[in-house]
Amino acid sequence: MSEIITLTNYQISLAAQVGCMRVTETLRMKKSWGFGYKEPVYYQFAKSISGACAEFAVAQYLKIPPQIHCNNFDRADIVVNGTQIQVKSQLFRNDSPLLYIRQNAQPGELFCFVTDKSPEFFILGFIMAKDIICDEKRLTNFGKQRPPVYQLSLDELKPLNKIV
Repeated sequence: MSEIITLTNYQISLAAQVGCMRVTETLRMKKSWGFGYKEPVYYQFAKSISGACAEFAVAQYLKIPPQIHCNNFDRADIVVNGTQIQVKSQLFRNDSPLLYIRQNAQPGELFCFVTDKSPEFFILGFIMAKDIICDEKRLTNFGKQRPPVYQLSLDELKPLNKIV
């Protein structure tokens, strides 16, 4: 079901600069990073770069220029034809990806999930927050000392081409 997008070295380099800007700006502003996230700062750089690359991959799939921003926080990562998209990414895993939406998600938000196996990015699909966030049985913290999130499964995702 996933769509594979391969980024060029130039796209990866530009996305890496965006990811680094996001982390350094967060540090400059003395803001915390990610709902109880306690890993060392170099993991923040790695995850921010991966996230920016995922946004570039979704933009490429949608045939629009990357929408470069720094510390957008809760606002959409990508807006296309009036549709606001939150891109959620994670590094490639041999087992099923951990798909989740945080409790502060708004019902009308659309989440697109991407797996990073750079330079290839797998666009797994999307889901509307309203389809997940009302089901308290989905809440989990995945065994970590972080706030609970709503877990979803891969088969619940819809192909991204259904929104464009």
